[in-house]
Amino acid sequence: MAIGAQQKISDIAFYNLGRITSYTLMGLIVGLLGLLFTELLQSGLALLRMFAGALLILMGLYISRWYLGISHFEKLFVPVWRLIQPAASKALSSKSPTGKLCAGFLWGWLPCGLIYSNLAWASTQAEPINAMLVMLFFALGTLPSMFTTGLLFNQAKDLFKYEYFKIVSGSLIIIYGFYSIYLGYLQL
Repeated sequence: MAIGAQQKISDIAFYNLGRITSYTLMGLIVGLLGLLFTELLQSGLALLRMFAGALLILMGLYISRWYLGISHFEKLFVPVWRLIQPAASKALSSKSPTGKLCAGFLWGWLPCGLIYSNLAWASTQAEPINAMLVMLFFALGTLPSMFTTGLLFNQAKDLFKYEYFKIVSGSLIIIYGFYSIYLGYLQL
């Protein structure tokens, strides 16, 4: 393998390790908040599950391009991202593994509806370690596509141009969102 290819794989690996770390930390934070919320409110877990289901439905509608409303939710976090973005961009241009790791960690905080819907689901665990694991496994689940996209960006981006790919992906997320709402309803 050429040195340039090895460097690219190393950069992508360190970047994704940072991203996975940030998602896992987010899971821990929402898990602590979910635990607090469910202890304060008897029906808190059911309400969190229903909220997570609603976010999943919005995410599915967004992915399928039927309704882009979740982008308004993302805008709530843009001011935070504006604070982080300069450091994230600087770290991304770094040549060192530590720089790539920091870049991935910082870019993990980029406002994203898919992350928010998973964070909402993680918060329904009402147990910090479980919420952290939900986000860890979500991040690990995105690793193959993120790694492939990093290696084959020009080829991988073409997949998202296909309308049926968006519709099938969005529909599956919508179905799971309705199922989550149903589970929350049963808990009430």
